[in-house]
Amino acid sequence: MAEQPLLTDFERSVAFLVTSLANKLANASSKRWRRKFGIGLMEWRVLALLRVEPEATPGRVAQVAGVDKSVVSRAVTTLEDRGLIGVSGEAQTGRQTRLKLTPAGAAVHDEGIVLSLKAEAELLHGFSDEDRAAVVALLKRLGANFPRVEGI
Repeated sequence: MAEQPLLTDFERSVAFLVTSLANKLANASSKRWRRKFGIGLMEWRVLALLRVEPEATPGRVAQVAGVDKSVVSRAVTTLEDRGLIGVSGEAQTGRQTRLKLTPAGAAVHDEGIVLSLKAEAELLHGFSDEDRAAVVALLKRLGANFPRVEGI
C-alpha cells in the first residue's frame, strides 16, 4: 500500500494561518493608506515608528518592520520627496542617518493612527480584553521562537 504524502493542513497550520492573515492585513492596510494619504504600507510603518521613536535610523525601521533596509530606503525617499520626513546624517562623516517627522508627516500620522486603531478594533470584534491579551501573548511567543525557524 502506498504511503500517504505529507500535506499542509490549511485549517491547522500556524505558519499558513499567520502568513495568510498577515498578507490580508498588509493588503487592506496598503489600500487604506494609498486611498487616504497616497502612501503605501511601508511608508506608513516609517511614519508610525517615527512617532514612537523620533529620529530613528533606517536600520531601526527595518528591524522593527522585519524588512530589508532597501525596502525602507525606498519608503524614506518617497516620504522625503513628499515632505513628510526629514533625513539627517552623512555617510562620509560616519554619522548614522536619522529620520524625523516633519509637521506634515506628524499630521498624516495623527490622522492615520485613528484609521489604524479602528481597523484593529474591527479585527478584534467579539474578543474580550482577556482574548486580546492572550492573542498578543501568543504572538509574542511565536516571535520569540522565530530565530529557531530561521536556520531550518
